[in-house]
Amino acid sequence: QELKADKEVVLAAVAQDGRALEFASQELKADKEVVLAAVAQNRWALQLASQELQADKEAVLAANNFSERLDKIKEKLSIIKTKADQLIEKKHKKAANCASEIYELILENYNQLISGEMSTSQFNNRSFKTIEKNKPELEKHRGWKQVLGNLALAIIGLGVLYVAAGLVNKVFTGNFLFFNKTDSANKVEQLKESMEFRDALKPRAV
Repeated sequence: QELKADKEVVLAAVAQDGRALEFASQELKADKEVVLAAVAQNRWALQLASQELQADKEAVLAANNFSERLDKIKEKLSIIKTKADQLIEKKHKKAANCASEIYELILENYNQLISGEMSTSQFNNRSFKTIEKNKPELEKHRGWKQVLGNLALAIIGLGVLYVAAGLVNKVFTGNFLFFNKTDSANKVEQLKESMEFRDALKPRAV
């Protein structure tokens, strides 16, 4: 019970999985800072907030922003599917299989995310593993560095808070080539590792 009422602990939990708001005290479900942090991580967390905050304009806007970020991921996946079909047509079987695996597995993760079966952190980690596994083969083909980079950025933008997402947008404005520009690549890696580290330290008692 003490942990459920500990704002610092709850903030750490909802920063990793917005659905953790369900286990917070009623007082913290009515705390705007906590609710905004949860909704920024998962739009469905708004349904777990107090009635007053469910109608709060800023909280609703945060939920809408999350939805827009989800749409960006779906858009990038559509591009992956189109380019996978192009690889098939050109008879690049190995690369086509890699592209299809990225599309199918991340789409499956996406559907589990929107159904509430998977947290945003889990979605991020599994999606990145899928990209990393198939990236070496796809990078042999023209244009795939940028395609994978844009998908990675869309995924990162979903799982980080507003300040970090703003940093990502600033760093990667313009022509981005995945792991081609050393400084940019390092920033992607640092953000990804940071999310994984926080996930490992997620308070299980909340």
